[in-house]
Amino acid sequence: KGIEGPRHRLRTTSDGALIFFMAKDAKGTIQIFAVSPNGGNIRQITFNTFSIQGPLNVSPNDQFVSYIADNSVFITDIKTHTSERLTPRSTDADAPFGAVIWSNDGHSLAFNRRVLHEGKPFIQIFLLKQH
Repeated sequence: KGIEGPRHRLRTTSDGALIFFMAKDAKGTIQIFAVSPNGGNIRQITFNTFSIQGPLNVSPNDQFVSYIADNSVFITDIKTHTSERLTPRSTDADAPFGAVIWSNDGHSLAFNRRVLHEGKPFIQIFLLKQH
């Protein structure tokens, strides 16, 4: 069906063995998929019941993809396809948006969220520590 979903750039593992992209699954939900640059079958990585809302990134150790979905920050294990919600589900007004970025050591994730200050929304950077 082709690449579709939120605006995003393709991502790869550090060795270039997998290229990640978003597309709709059989149910019409936007998920993350991967394919080898050498060809072969396309593999579905995420199996969420809701669509991904923003760009994806690959962890420095090539174990996880990070993204925003269901108004929360998520990571999914690339091999086991196990997804973990890292932030509580937010309202649309204060939901995370954009890309979830890994620190170089893979122990932290940064993301944006709008925060009201004196009645005005400001974009702020939030940091999550990973173990």
